Amino acid sequence: MKMPIQASPNTTLTLNSLLEFNDDEFVHNAYEALLRRPPDPSGLQSNLQQLSNGESKLGILKQLRFSPEGGHDSAIALELDIAIQGMISDTERLLFVSTNVKNIYYKFKAAAEMSSRKVT
Repeated sequence: MKMPIQASPNTTLTLNSLLEFNDDEFVHNAYEALLRRPPDPSGLQSNLQQLSNGESKLGILKQLRFSPEGGHDSAIALELDIAIQGMISDTERLLFVSTNVKNIYYKFKAAAEMSSRKVT
């Protein structure tokens, strides 16, 4: 069994290397790469069930990437975005963009609040 790849700023992970994993190794590495955490038991079971029912690995990665937690910018995420460009509908694309814009807004808002607290 291959060990899960540790998601860190120094990790060099490609889409191809991620796709080499199978079953639970694939799910663990996909979560670490895209969500920066290990899968919870229900997520692991759900994704394994989807794989056994014929869902593609790219389909699983797409679900994780477009989940509320999947908005992280990483090399694997950007490579995946390019790979799935033809797989997503305009509605899914708008939902992903709006979620990222909302996340960026809240990050800036929190930073501004922290700055204003320091000034007073």
